[in-house]
Amino acid sequence: MAKKEMIDTVVMSGGAPQSPLMAGFLFELLSQGKSFKTFHTSGAGALMALLLIAPKCEDPRKALRGWVEAGVSDEIYAGLPVNFKLFHKPGPFSTLTGLMAQRLKVPLENAPARPEDPFRDLLAEWLANKWPKPAGSPSDRDGLDRFQERLAAIWGSAPDKDTYERLRGHVDPIKRMRDRWLNIWLKSDKERRIYNDLVDLWFAAITPSTLNPKSKGLAAPLPFLEDLVCFKTLKDPRKFNGHLCVNAYNMTADASLDARTRRDRERRNKAVMEIFDQTVIDGDHIRAAFSMPFIYPPARIGDSYYSEGADHQPINFHTLSHRNGATAGPTKVALLDVLADLEDLLVRTPRDLWDAYVISIMTPVVALAHEDISDFEDARRKHGVELVHADWNIPHEFRPFVMDWSYSNLERLFVAGQEAAVNFLRDYDAPSYGEVFGRDLS
Repeated sequence: MAKKEMIDTVVMSGGAPQSPLMAGFLFELLSQGKSFKTFHTSGAGALMALLLIAPKCEDPRKALRGWVEAGVSDEIYAGLPVNFKLFHKPGPFSTLTGLMAQRLKVPLENAPARPEDPFRDLLAEWLANKWPKPAGSPSDRDGLDRFQERLAAIWGSAPDKDTYERLRGHVDPIKRMRDRWLNIWLKSDKERRIYNDLVDLWFAAITPSTLNPKSKGLAAPLPFLEDLVCFKTLKDPRKFNGHLCVNAYNMTADASLDARTRRDRERRNKAVMEIFDQTVIDGDHIRAAFSMPFIYPPARIGDSYYSEGADHQPINFHTLSHRNGATAGPTKVALLDVLADLEDLLVRTPRDLWDAYVISIMTPVVALAHEDISDFEDARRKHGVELVHADWNIPHEFRPFVMDWSYSNLERLFVAGQEAAVNFLRDYDAPSYGEVFGRDLS
């Protein structure tokens, strides 16, 4: 049997609603003990790569599989086709109400670990402080007196460290009792998901917001990002022996270009498209790469403002055209493109007004993705790099809904991504996970 050709580099396009295709592809590679080593990303592709490289839950398979939970339960989405789980109201209260919502939800099987619960930590600190000496006999003190004494103990002393850490290592009894009670009548993950999404919807509705006609974006920029990604792990070469880059469009630099450069797309992109790699990437850089006009406000880094790189360059081929040079012979690179390769499903007759709005966003991005890919493939004789397109096989009944944020759609796209990875691995090989990350995938 002939040895399969090794492909260690992947290019991942933008396209948030279709991102479960990429998540499913990477998940299946991990299931086979494989991974790519070099990731060239734009927009949503960067987040999918980060879920593999540096997941906060420390299990890339669980992180990628858990991405489908970003979808809204079909029973709710049918009446309210908005992803209130990902697109949060801007303002200082979104984080607080989000934490309150997390506390009221029940765990799902095979879902990523929840973010730290500050309410649990506060309760642990309360109980870990030593009780103050009573001012009088119990009969002389009412509930308010006891509360005042307890508060004074927390204010005036530090908690016992061993007790505090022991308590923090467990789910607090109030939440544990409520979860057990809810699981009596929530028998399946589907029922728990509907309940959890109703909790999210309720808290999203009551969250006060600073949104006003002068706001520069409808939603808070990725407030959940640090709950999903550990940027410290990303920067540690002992934990990731590879390369990740993402593009962002420098709006400040663009404003200073002369008219001639601005009319030439290639020259313009070279002048204003910034490429961030794993040595510098943190939350600010990813938010800059996601700053889609109208939805997210422009992100600021230093003195520059940025918008989403995928809006201008949906396929990030940065440095691929000269990584080996033409003399090195053809090099194959995997392409996970969920824009141009799905054009017929993204640019079509709309189902309704909301669908028409989403199509209006996708249409120019799909056209740019086509242009990027065509230009790169036309120049193959010069740079010697061949693109291996992922084969997305989406069932006919799901094709009209590939831009929906419903749970069933995200789940089906994830499965289609897995199937594409199986087909890919029939013809090609990829580096082992241990080779890239210096450890086995437990």
